[in-house]
Amino acid sequence: MNTPPKKRKVKTSADGYYTQTEIALLLKTNYQTLQTAIRDGLPVRADGKISLAEAKDWYRTKHEVRETGAQLRHKLLAQELKTKRTKHELAEVELSEKRGELHPIKDCVASLGAILTTVNREIQALPARAQAAMPEAVGLEKVLTEIVNDAAVRIRDYAKEKGAKLE
Repeated sequence: MNTPPKKRKVKTSADGYYTQTEIALLLKTNYQTLQTAIRDGLPVRADGKISLAEAKDWYRTKHEVRETGAQLRHKLLAQELKTKRTKHELAEVELSEKRGELHPIKDCVASLGAILTTVNREIQALPARAQAAMPEAVGLEKVLTEIVNDAAVRIRDYAKEKGAKLE
């Protein structure tokens, strides 16, 4: 029957410095990983001992730098994806333009002006046409003219807002 190895206990140091083996145990890492950390810049005293507080700070900083690198890679990938999407959307717009599915805004505004002008003329003609169709309805033309004039003002305002010119 295999028994797990006994955990070594580390005595508390009065000055906060420990041997490299003790630091490896306290940081719950192995000795080889600690040696790599020393080569990477973990501060060590001339007698080979390491401050536990400095080791924890060093590992925390190293981890934060690694985390920051991952975050930067994530941001870069997200930006690349956004750029690809934008290029794709631009290609779609250009293709729609080549197919004749898109029109310059100037043309659309001019068409809107022509349409609104026609609608306005037809609406303006309604009171007289209604009175002619119903001569017995006294005052109908006057009432309808007021209603139509209200509508005409709204049509003119809408055209102005959209930059369209009524003829």
